Amino acid sequence: MRGQSTVELVVLLGAILMSVTSMLYIGIQSNADTVIVQAARDGAENAIMTIDIEFLCTLEVEEITMTNDNITINVVAKNAPPSITDWDNFRENVIETNVRKVALKHMANAVGGIFPDTADLVVTSYGTYDVTVNARSVTR
Repeated sequence: MRGQSTVELVVLLGAILMSVTSMLYIGIQSNADTVIVQAARDGAENAIMTIDIEFLCTLEVEEITMTNDNITINVVAKNAPPSITDWDNFRENVIETNVRKVALKHMANAVGGIFPDTADLVVTSYGTYDVTVNARSVTR
């Protein structure tokens, strides 16, 4: 009897350990995604503030979604573009390019602890993350 209870205890502890380990792995993955999305939001808001000040327009993050390893940032522009350019040029070359670059740099900082010199895909043990930015103009 005594040997049987020891075997049952080992089996029970093994099952508990496997359950905890699998939940920990799932939790770490979920946390990594949350950190990546928050870093992308921080980077987008930082880039938007810089564009707002430089071009005297009003931009705001409308929505951030994550599908697989791609983060989509939707930006709304008011009072844009400035008189020196047209909307398509301003959207592609200023808003979408700058927001994507700064978001990727913030994501790399959140994962690796340093801001890279150039914006590139963010590679972690859980995936390779990219950012897509969609900007739309709103008029009154």
